[in-house]
Amino acid sequence: MQPQVLELPELTIHGLSKTFRNRDHSAIKQLWETLERGFSTCVETCNSRYGVNKVTDGTIGEFSYTAGVPVAAEEVPAGLQEVDIPAGRYAVARANVGPGADFETPEDAVAWVWAEWLPTSDWEGLDELEFIRFDSSFDFTSKVGEVTLAIPVAKRGTRLASDFGF
Repeated sequence: MQPQVLELPELTIHGLSKTFRNRDHSAIKQLWETLERGFSTCVETCNSRYGVNKVTDGTIGEFSYTAGVPVAAEEVPAGLQEVDIPAGRYAVARANVGPGADFETPEDAVAWVWAEWLPTSDWEGLDELEFIRFDSSFDFTSKVGEVTLAIPVAKRGTRLASDFGF
């Protein structure tokens, strides 16, 4: 897997959000199951699904996760929250996940980009929304297939002091 840095357009998804601690992936699975059960018509008509992640407090491992779909505003069922993923520069990669694949889970692939690829690249990850896109090549039942990762980045050394609150 070799990420490419691409300019992506803004994307709006609608889904269910919850705040978690310590990367509790079993709870994320329950969020997807709730979305699929409660909003099955909406989920079934979409060609892709998005898992959107935002660290809310890194010191305690707290993060917000949204399981969602790209649905037109007029088609959004009551109970789904809107999440706007901003346009910008992202490290984008396709990853094979599942037993015997390159990565056991999509989250393992994201962790590899942060821990292995970013430190050796000309890019630094930004503390903004990152996402995983699940399309028809991913089987939600077996948890096997390809996913697309997108992590917001900036050219190393180009961030301003104001980016850090100064």
